[in-house]
Amino acid sequence: KGTDAFGAFIFAAVGGNHLYSRMFSLDIPEDPATGSGSGPLGAFAVRHGLVPQASKVAIVNEQGTKIGRQSFIHIELTYAASNEIPSRIDVGGSVRPVVTGTISY
Repeated sequence: KGTDAFGAFIFAAVGGNHLYSRMFSLDIPEDPATGSGSGPLGAFAVRHGLVPQASKVAIVNEQGTKIGRQSFIHIELTYAASNEIPSRIDVGGSVRPVVTGTISY
């Protein structure tokens, strides 16, 4: 929608390697599982010391609990020696599907 787009992805570190997040936008009241935002969120959390850095970091991002659609998104970050930027980010997990669709072009 051009310049009318708005989104907010808010989070809190809730202990250990566990984050809790919520995602809001104009078109979606609340997203219960934002996989595309969870990888960058994990990298941000490590870079800013909310989660300790190691050569491999495993983080769980809980989302959707407040709207009754709890999701656990698993984030794994791989770091090369003495590098602040992950060389690999893997995101996965499980959710409760509520809709499916096909895109044709």
